[in-house]
Amino acid sequence: METKQKFKPNEWLENESFMSKIDFHNKYYIESLGKVLASYIKTVPIPVLTTWDPVNKRIYFHVGQEKRFFEVDENINYWDYTYLVHKWLYQFFPRFEVEEEKEVELSEEEIFEKVKEGMNLNDALLLRKKAIVKDIGVITKIHITNDEFVLNRNGFETIRISGSLENPLPLSSFLKQIRALTDNKEKRDFILKNSKEIKDLPEEKKQIIIDYPPQMMKNFFTIRYDDLKKMNITKIYDNVYEMGRFKLVFESSDLARDCFRYLKQKKLEEGIEVD
Repeated sequence: METKQKFKPNEWLENESFMSKIDFHNKYYIESLGKVLASYIKTVPIPVLTTWDPVNKRIYFHVGQEKRFFEVDENINYWDYTYLVHKWLYQFFPRFEVEEEKEVELSEEEIFEKVKEGMNLNDALLLRKKAIVKDIGVITKIHITNDEFVLNRNGFETIRISGSLENPLPLSSFLKQIRALTDNKEKRDFILKNSKEIKDLPEEKKQIIIDYPPQMMKNFFTIRYDDLKKMNITKIYDNVYEMGRFKLVFESSDLARDCFRYLKQKKLEEGIEVD
């Protein structure tokens, strides 16, 4: 009688023996997808369990009592599949959102109004007003072996290390303690007091070339729509366009037309102005 092989959590994603026995027609695709997902999950700041559904060809992602499946489709690029998974997991990432009353500078419009009323410009520039300011932070990525993590705070990313020289704190313990907190201010205070900033994380500017086959390219537009709708389209030459960091290389003008038509139609449905 064959003994069922046991794995550590998510180990099956990288196990060649297990992957080779999966009933999926494109072995190279499923094995490559497994490796990409395994690498991604190691950077996620929450415990995630993956399981394979052999009947429906799906991968389930479990976070506590929550779970969601994503069907495996060889016409979805590995990175786009990971993007879908990330969008769902992101809601569970450690975060804080604190509202505080602070003194802030006047807006340009408010300064202009003060000057119109007869106030000296230099005096207007020194004025402050009280306003409710949101402080939002999300731990978006971890490097468990270095005890490092990425904190996105109000849109700016920094790399931090848990603990300090005087008070070492393994990242695994650091994250566990955050999960035990429920108050947003307590979460923020704990993160800032029990970790140290190492450096700013510059905005990623490296261009990403997307030269997928037709169906995969169409799926790219569907999956990445929320990002693509905010980007301008620049034609470089025939069938080659730039959108943000993406350099899109289409197999044909028909494919380019279909993809951009989809993008335009979706934007119209949302009431977004199009050219």
